[in-house]
Amino acid sequence: MFNKRIFAAGLAATLLLSLPGCAAQPLQSTAGNGTVAGYSSYSDSSNLYTHLYDKTHTQGLTDMTVDGYELIAQNEKLALYLRKDSASIRVVDLKSGYVWGALRQDKPEDLNKTWSSFANSIVSIRFYDEAGSISQIGAGHEDNKCTYEAVDNGVIIHAEFTEQQIYLSAKVELLEDHIRFSLDDSTIEEKGSHVLAQVHFAPFLGSTVGDEIDGYLFVPDGSGALIRFQRPIKYLAGYADRVYGSDYAIDNTYTVGDLNANRSNDFLKDSQTITMPVYGISHGFDSHALFGHVESGAAYSTVMADPAGIITDYNYATAYFVYRQTYLQPTGRNGAGIQMVQKDANVVNPALSVYFLTGTDANYVGMAHLYKDILENSGILPGAELSQPALMLDYIVSDIREGFLFNSTVKLTGAQNLLDAAAYLQQQEIDRTSVQLMGWQKGGLNGYKKLDTFTSTELGNLPQLAQLKQTLLEAGCDLSLYMAPLSVKTPQINAKSHLGIALSQEVIEITRDNKSVFLPDTQYLKTSTALNVLGKQVEALRQAGLTNFVTDELGQLLYGEMMLDEEQSRTKVMEQVRQTLTELAGQEGLTLYSPNEYLLGVTSVYREAPMGSSRYAFETDSVPFLQIVLSGEMTMYAPYANQSFYTDMDVLKCIEYNAYPSFLLTGSDSKELSGTPSQEYFSTCFEDWKETAVSIYRRIDQVLSNVHGQQMVGHTALQEGLILVEYSGGGKIYVNYTQQQIELGSVRVPAMSAVFVDKQ
Repeated sequence: MFNKRIFAAGLAATLLLSLPGCAAQPLQSTAGNGTVAGYSSYSDSSNLYTHLYDKTHTQGLTDMTVDGYELIAQNEKLALYLRKDSASIRVVDLKSGYVWGALRQDKPEDLNKTWSSFANSIVSIRFYDEAGSISQIGAGHEDNKCTYEAVDNGVIIHAEFTEQQIYLSAKVELLEDHIRFSLDDSTIEEKGSHVLAQVHFAPFLGSTVGDEIDGYLFVPDGSGALIRFQRPIKYLAGYADRVYGSDYAIDNTYTVGDLNANRSNDFLKDSQTITMPVYGISHGFDSHALFGHVESGAAYSTVMADPAGIITDYNYATAYFVYRQTYLQPTGRNGAGIQMVQKDANVVNPALSVYFLTGTDANYVGMAHLYKDILENSGILPGAELSQPALMLDYIVSDIREGFLFNSTVKLTGAQNLLDAAAYLQQQEIDRTSVQLMGWQKGGLNGYKKLDTFTSTELGNLPQLAQLKQTLLEAGCDLSLYMAPLSVKTPQINAKSHLGIALSQEVIEITRDNKSVFLPDTQYLKTSTALNVLGKQVEALRQAGLTNFVTDELGQLLYGEMMLDEEQSRTKVMEQVRQTLTELAGQEGLTLYSPNEYLLGVTSVYREAPMGSSRYAFETDSVPFLQIVLSGEMTMYAPYANQSFYTDMDVLKCIEYNAYPSFLLTGSDSKELSGTPSQEYFSTCFEDWKETAVSIYRRIDQVLSNVHGQQMVGHTALQEGLILVEYSGGGKIYVNYTQQQIELGSVRVPAMSAVFVDKQ
């Protein structure tokens, strides 16, 4: 995973930050006017930031009623209504009286019958015909038949999709503070040539038309993104991303160059992966909102959000569940093939809960607090003690180098390099440093044998490595060992029988279009094999006294196993990963890279925390939803600070998002990376970065140390370019992205600075 990442832009070495207190003087920047690298200057049109909201626009929809609907369940907070002839529901938030529904009419003039039924129905489907074409229809379509069965606090709809000869039974029920949609897979029948592709529960619930009201769709893209309601714009596509990322066992992993230039897709930036199966819709400023959470079937779910102008003039967001999809059956080695429809349906048993928020909770911050409560109540966030944030330094010890006849291993960092770095940091009075070794195994980062149990390393045998760890600890540096157990390069494995197999019966492989680099392609082990080997490797390390290890890939990659006689669903693999990492974590927790929701309970340190969204054209704001949820739960680190042009804005973003910096380093000159798969990391020498690393860490820690271990309780744009972040301890951080000083009463926030203000 390490070698194929495309990291986000990094941190600059310069920034104005103030000492704690309202009127403290800022540290002086050496960056001049701070106009380095592209987006150094704040723009009120950039979706890199969170923007001001018009607080006077509080009105939601006024013409959504329950006329023609019958009450089927009610409690102190919510009332659930049903209209049988259209198979649609409406929900009344009894605290505010606000009515939530899908379409305001059964058959509006701006939608045809198919779209109207799909949008309005309690349950809608997409299906494949015998030619492999996909279409959609809702249970409430006039050609279908529906019967209803009353249950406690809800109803079961028995839907007959007549023409398609697909039958299923879905349930909607009213619980204490939310409604819950669910479907038991055992009720699904396919009696004709059409097969089920997707299931959608009330997909247009909470939809609006164009810019008729102020509001936004929230999607869990990266740290979080808003799609504000606007007049219809003809975007090519909306937001749709698979929860927990691609399933390499079925999704196409081969991409050809599609740029009209002599360069490969390596120059394109990957979109952010959904790690939290949630979405939201807000109507008006701090007025009304709904929040969706996938309770079951997340491994086969997709979050989608369409702004007005994509096919319809409606803004809507939902999560749907994938039972079948098409996959590429290769017919040649150049990526060509034919699209086939998955024969056997996935086992999903989906459940989607929708919550309703009112007043000051009806925004992305309130959604984050609600989600945090959901995770805590389910035991996913156990509230473990937070580790102290440190200056995070990742060293590449060695890597494999391409040779004319034989490949070799090049040493990039030695023990003395680490000791010298520790001595320098001690002199600089940096009292918390975490050193992580990559490529410490014999053979280097991309050359060591993935299935071997460690006995020797590039820094000596295991006892010698343990002694180095102790020496560094005495110098104030904690040492940990990096392992990426799933991905393999060609020199790292002898037998292909250990590799994962996709539905096409090909090995799971990421094929890069750029063949000029050394070892451009990456293959992936069966997850069960990787977990078994990882357990043995960790045991060997622990016996040698090396108890600190970092596990990459397992927290964020999730793919099934499709070998004909050894099929494992994505859900089963998810459970295997969770069980293994829970056992390895013990009481201390693990350091994981961008962990998915199901592993948050074993995560103590979150690496590579997203510092924004994917920045699609229709996204209007990036917000720290993920950071609000996880603040006070785990220590978070931003992507590498030295792998792109870093600006003052990026350091401010770390402070706003409560994330500490990390650096990718080597003890030797960066030119030594030439000829290795790591040669793309263009500047890694510690001597070149040591002053910058210390400066950035100090500037961030000077502000964030005031709120360590606290939860973010508020996040808002006070004006364009000025962000207020509030914490549970009563303190506040003001972040000024503009080139002008801003005064708020007794609080003075200099240009391009962050100020911590203690509770008054």
